[in-house]
Amino acid sequence: MILAGDIGGTNARLAAFETEGSRLQCVVEKVYPSKEHDGLPEIVADFVKTEGIPAQSACFGVAGPVRGGRSKISNLPWIIDSRELATQLRLRTVGLINDLEALAYGLDMLESKDFVTISEGACDADGNMAVVSAGSGLGEAGLYWDGFRHHPFACEGGHTEFAPKNDVEIELLHTPGHTPGSQCLLVDGRLVTGDTLFLDGCGRTDLPGSDPMEMYETLTRRLARIDDATVVYPGHRYSPEPALEMGATRARNVALAPRTAEQCLAAFGR
Repeated sequence: MILAGDIGGTNARLAAFETEGSRLQCVVEKVYPSKEHDGLPEIVADFVKTEGIPAQSACFGVAGPVRGGRSKISNLPWIIDSRELATQLRLRTVGLINDLEALAYGLDMLESKDFVTISEGACDADGNMAVVSAGSGLGEAGLYWDGFRHHPFACEGGHTEFAPKNDVEIELLHTPGHTPGSQCLLVDGRLVTGDTLFLDGCGRTDLPGSDPMEMYETLTRRLARIDDATVVYPGHRYSPEPALEMGATRARNVALAPRTAEQCLAAFGR
């Protein structure tokens, strides 16, 4: 008998399976509210006792990263140790893997009736795959394609988040022209423009990698949405003031004066 479990922050689902050729047949399944128990060993003990399951092997998919056979469950004060479970079940080893990795392994067991098409794709497509599951958290796993078969791997991508941790958040604006990768930083009503925009001009576009047409798009479109009250801080002080509001900069900066693309290209040297 195979003992398997899907252990999450809301529920712990345990089931026992028998093998029938190359497939598995579920014998019994039981759901436990996770927060009503002190840990997985307590749940396993109840399941084995009440269902009379003689487990010959066991594996648990858990909602959290697994390192060295141990896992701290997301949204629960549990630490699950595969060696402790093996001792409890009197088994040589017990498998402990990420829950989304476990789902990835199970994809081969699905049939066409189990799928709903969201967007049509090519029927002969191959390559890497992703598994995304929205539950108590957002679980993610991947499957890389080696040219012959898919190999599941855990990634914990659902635990990533937007980097800023306070009320001051920085927006990166891609503003090519002076260089292909030029960036402006918009933070808390301030625009740090580097070599893209000065208070009385803009960055050069006659250098290797520069592009006058990209600079035209940056000045007339990409920076057009910046509010007049935003304070501009250029990367070089070519003007008496170190900084100036965007509205005042627009009023005096010839690089921001309304003009056609042809006029801008002529002014920028191409």
